[in-house]
Amino acid sequence: GVRGRHDPGAGPQQGGERGGALLHWHGIHQRGTPYMDGVSMVTQCPIPAHTAFTYVFEADPPGTHFWHAHTGLQRADGLYGSLVVRRSPEREPHLGLYDWDLPEHTLVIHDWWDKDVVSSFSKHYLGDGSNKPDSALINGKGIAFDKTTGKNSTTPREVFEVTQGSRYRFRVASNGIMNCPLQVSVDGHVIQVVASDGYDVEPLEVQFFNIFAGERFDFILTANQSIGNYLLRVQGELDCDSRFENVHQTAILHYQGSPWDPHYWVAPPPLTGKGLNTINRRSSDSMLSMADLRSLPGQMDDDPALKITPDRKITLAMDFQILNNPKFHNEGLYSVEDFPLSSGVNRQTPQINGISSILPPSPALSQPGDIPESSFCTGDSESVRGLNCSLALCECVHRYTISLGQVVELVLVDQGHIWNTANHPTHMHGYGF
Repeated sequence: GVRGRHDPGAGPQQGGERGGALLHWHGIHQRGTPYMDGVSMVTQCPIPAHTAFTYVFEADPPGTHFWHAHTGLQRADGLYGSLVVRRSPEREPHLGLYDWDLPEHTLVIHDWWDKDVVSSFSKHYLGDGSNKPDSALINGKGIAFDKTTGKNSTTPREVFEVTQGSRYRFRVASNGIMNCPLQVSVDGHVIQVVASDGYDVEPLEVQFFNIFAGERFDFILTANQSIGNYLLRVQGELDCDSRFENVHQTAILHYQGSPWDPHYWVAPPPLTGKGLNTINRRSSDSMLSMADLRSLPGQMDDDPALKITPDRKITLAMDFQILNNPKFHNEGLYSVEDFPLSSGVNRQTPQINGISSILPPSPALSQPGDIPESSFCTGDSESVRGLNCSLALCECVHRYTISLGQVVELVLVDQGHIWNTANHPTHMHGYGF
């Protein structure tokens, strides 16, 4: 477990049953311990089944983070959890805004399938199976609708206890899997966002916020309503909205002294107040973008990356390409062009700068000498191994080489040629934006 801001964290990880397992500590920069980052074939090999590996690192930076598997699809099947690095009270800039910062008020939310994800993805990519999640979970709990019986499950929901008149700090992380941002709100309460991805921001009052995969938000809830039960709601957007499975979940905010009802439910009230974190739209007075948040002064004043002109600029253009990919198509029997995009079985290949990155045969951090130089390419390549990347599938270990101490500006471009409503949350290991 992680013990404190400047204490090393230590967590034993048991190997997985299928193909090994690794844990990534999402939000921890691993300065000085990059080999503890837990990325398959980049920082280490997967931990074989029935063996153990102990992660030891400094718990920094402080804030709301989470851990998750970084091999295969294990993260989607439940191998994840919260990771909160707390500061001493004198170091906490928002301390006067709340009375309680309790471990039990930490949430990890995500979209969820009622079957294992390997089976679900196989049916989708190699057939006509759906890639839309069935439901959502809050800390691994929640009610799910059973299509076979037409009834809701009787599984328990998460419960958050509060006392009228007190102020509570809630911490939320998204372990989102698909193109499914989640909208978070609390019936009858206005919330105050005070941190984003572990970094403190100037307090902002909103009625709800959207959270994408990998993001974290801290908010303060003042228990100023009548004693009773209220619902904390998670509502799916985009591929999880009412056009598909209408993914949603609730937890119960229970005021002490109110009658307990584990089946409590009311219809969702309209969200007429201000929201945060726009989805495919410009910022407005009623719906703010992340650019409208303001960092607290002093957090980045000495950051060398704030220099006006970077030492290097790298553009990363992301998109899905219609290419004959042997992972999805048998080129000897049919072509990707044989299936129109609207058919539901046309499979596109995700790429950055026209290249699909593959993992090296050995961990790049610990065994770079074991990786053939011919395995690498850069996004500036127009061809890979003689292939025209605009026409054929180009795969390689996608690498950029930079010098120590350089300030690098990354320009991310979502080309949106096929799915112009898809979203691509971007997380860079070892750094904060």
